[in-house]
Amino acid sequence: MATTGVRLTLKFDLSQGLKYAGWSESYDLNFSTIASATNDTNMGLIEAFIAARLNCLGEGVVCVSATLIADAGGVIVPPRPRRATVQLVVPSPIDSTPGQTVYNPALGQFPADFSTTVLYFSLTTDQGVVPVYRRNMWIAGIPDASSDTSQIQPLAGVWRTAFAAFLSQLFPQIQKTKLQTTSIIAIRSVDQSGANPVFPCTSYAGVLNQYTVPAHPFATGQLIEAIGFRAKAGQSVPRGQYKCVKVDANTISLSGANVATASIPPGGFRPVRYVWNPCKLAVQEGFSKRNKGRPFELLVGRRPTPRTFRS
Repeated sequence: MATTGVRLTLKFDLSQGLKYAGWSESYDLNFSTIASATNDTNMGLIEAFIAARLNCLGEGVVCVSATLIADAGGVIVPPRPRRATVQLVVPSPIDSTPGQTVYNPALGQFPADFSTTVLYFSLTTDQGVVPVYRRNMWIAGIPDASSDTSQIQPLAGVWRTAFAAFLSQLFPQIQKTKLQTTSIIAIRSVDQSGANPVFPCTSYAGVLNQYTVPAHPFATGQLIEAIGFRAKAGQSVPRGQYKCVKVDANTISLSGANVATASIPPGGFRPVRYVWNPCKLAVQEGFSKRNKGRPFELLVGRRPTPRTFRS
């Protein structure tokens, strides 16, 4: 379990006739620092990964930037250190049909759009190590002709070679969908292990909007996560992440939170402590689904109004 990590962010623009989209893709890498990520060996892995990703893009997509970001791990308490960033050189596309560009000559004259070519993966850490962390990941910009929402894999075509090469860079030594060795891709999550326990809330003062959390370790401004609070339909409870306001050694309030309307306890609070765990399993879920996220500038993935509310 790593408590610091490096993130690679790729930003894309797509212009195809009247269609335009801009989006970014972020990949958590299994490197602890910028220095370790940018040594000769690992920089070669990252550059090969970027090149393989760009080779999957259809005509008209341009990678605007590639940035390495060192995300601070551990418990988040201000003043949080500034994140170190390194701007990488992005390969240039070549001219294809008039007015269009492409990174992979084999994909020239195969235009890409955005919404219908988003391909989803389900990523999982080692299932033999508790806790298990999971994330959904999507990639976009692959040729329109490769996508079919009823299929898990891209349709047969010249793009399959580029796509297979990208998977081998994303998940080295991939065999079917199981990773045989540690990949360079990690899953960043809030630490849910015993090393980062939940401190139970024993009572709540609704008028003061204060929570009694005996012997809590929290500091004012620290990011904490509300866990396990329950409510009936129409009620509100703490849910998700908040900035803590320390009242005393046994009492806290939540910055900007509304008054809770449900009976409290049960529930508690855990420090937001980020950890990076290597991805061990990758399963392709298929192409764009309306219940999977909301890509930039597209009204997809909206969820129904919750029955309970965040206080």
